[in-house]
Amino acid sequence: FIDATLESTPQYTGHYALGMGPAVGVISDINSNWRLNAYARVQRFALGEPHTVSELSLLQRYTLGPQTTVRLELARKMEFDMYWSDVKFSLQQYF
Repeated sequence: FIDATLESTPQYTGHYALGMGPAVGVISDINSNWRLNAYARVQRFALGEPHTVSELSLLQRYTLGPQTTVRLELARKMEFDMYWSDVKFSLQQYF
């Protein structure tokens, strides 16, 4: 896929940034309870406030029962030459 984004904030020079770039991913059911989603994306903002954004993510969902799942989300992101990681673990109960 090709993603296009328009960001608007008074913190940017000119108050906007317009960019686009590729995104690729895969979703796989490892077994009947475990789903895996991996994706990567890069966007280059060339108009407005020039910068590059990139993200590499792995999302996993494991179904414990008919109404209960656990999720683990791991991500590594970069924007304005700053890197950070996100880790999120959640228990979801549907009713």
